[in-house]
Amino acid sequence: FKRLFAVTGLKIASEALGVIKIDLGEERGKLEFSNTTHVDPIEIVNLVQQESNTYRLEGASVLRIQRNLATFEDRRAFAFDLLDRLRPEATAAV
Repeated sequence: FKRLFAVTGLKIASEALGVIKIDLGEERGKLEFSNTTHVDPIEIVNLVQQESNTYRLEGASVLRIQRNLATFEDRRAFAFDLLDRLRPEATAAV
């Protein structure tokens, strides 16, 4: 059940950002963004520029990932970390 809860949590977090697909394997993967994603495109570009050995853009809506993620736990942790990095900053109401 632990994996089921992890996958469900990941799905909820990704849908909130407008990520329609996360596919991670042992060595590579991808994130596919919807047309109405809440992720700032500049953040994606910055990520690709800062970590070009790990990330690259494929078209306008796919972020390719090249990373050694041998276990399910490695992939789960990486996916949650990546979604956190792509989450728009919350603006404080004044």
